[in-house]
Amino acid sequence: MSDGLQRIPITRLLPGQYVVDISQQIGHMKVASSGWVRTQQEINELVAKGIVSVTIDTTQNANQLEADDFSFQDQFVRVPFSQEIENAKASVENVTSVLEESFDYIRNENLFDVNALHLAAMEFIASIYRNSAPALALVRVKHYKDFQVGHALRCAAYYAAMLRKMKWPTDVAQNWVMGALLHDIGKLTMSKSIQQPNDKTLTNKQRAENEFLVVDHVENGLEIAMSVGSLTRESIDVIRLHHEKIDGSGYPAGKKLTDINDALRIFSIVNAFDNLTRVGINGKPIGVLQAYRKLMTLDGEFDNDMLQRFIQNIGVYPPGTLVKLKSGKVGLVLDNVGNHLRPFVKVIYNENLGHHVTAKVFNLETSRNEEIEGLYYGNKRGIFAENYL
Repeated sequence: MSDGLQRIPITRLLPGQYVVDISQQIGHMKVASSGWVRTQQEINELVAKGIVSVTIDTTQNANQLEADDFSFQDQFVRVPFSQEIENAKASVENVTSVLEESFDYIRNENLFDVNALHLAAMEFIASIYRNSAPALALVRVKHYKDFQVGHALRCAAYYAAMLRKMKWPTDVAQNWVMGALLHDIGKLTMSKSIQQPNDKTLTNKQRAENEFLVVDHVENGLEIAMSVGSLTRESIDVIRLHHEKIDGSGYPAGKKLTDINDALRIFSIVNAFDNLTRVGINGKPIGVLQAYRKLMTLDGEFDNDMLQRFIQNIGVYPPGTLVKLKSGKVGLVLDNVGNHLRPFVKVIYNENLGHHVTAKVFNLETSRNEEIEGLYYGNKRGIFAENYL
């Protein structure tokens, strides 16, 4: 390849670089083969069109562009919730569809399309890096019939949000988040009761038996991952180590995570948090605040510094939480940037009057006449949060 020309994966393409050619593409959507990349949004669009790698000309200087023609968008710049929500819906829908298909292939002992999952994950991560709240809200409010799909998506969303908070580049986050999506694939070849731990018909005796057997899912997952043959070391490490603990009390190897990469210490928290809030103890899920308290009592098992960062980032009222205000109004938490106790809330119902109201978004940080009283369990009233995003 001549001087100045360099082939790179799409994950390393940056605003301000000049693309000479599309080197590798999945799909058949026609894409212009050369030109300046001006914004991160343009890169996201290339990803959505199936571009895997490009050739750039490093001798081309972005300063040649007129100032008005070039707008650099840093990947850590936070766009408004209202601006990102539609992108988030598309990315969540896509990654959900690909993940469901991948899990079906694994259950039938067939190989799945890793490239398709990589591309879907890239869109998902890109949305979270623009603003993590919309994707978090979407995956938290949706009821997934397949527990494994829902658990994988929520873990991946929490994980990507944490990696963004710590300013890890998206190309680095990609492999770790792929691991999050696939961390429990070993369960897909095990009994249905292990795959669907939130099944209310399971008895405590069955849960105890499953607890004894479920440790095998790590080795099963590694076998599946190795058979795929194109997963990175980081992705495989998440599958291998997601149940290991700081003090060595985890499984399957009893390996201490103290000196392991921060990413693995974060994911052990993410995984435990979602399990507590969705399966809980003996099949009884606990609330977000109770889950935080439970994790903090296990300070020997989890990295306390990472746990504090996780709590600070996700918040007491994470996006997608239904809350009741002291005025009697019921709202859906959209974005908790800033003061987590006074987030942006979309008011949708009035508990005192017993009817829906015209939806309106309030910033509780500035609307001081409103204050959260507590959680609201809308399903008892037929109010499902996913209908209001």
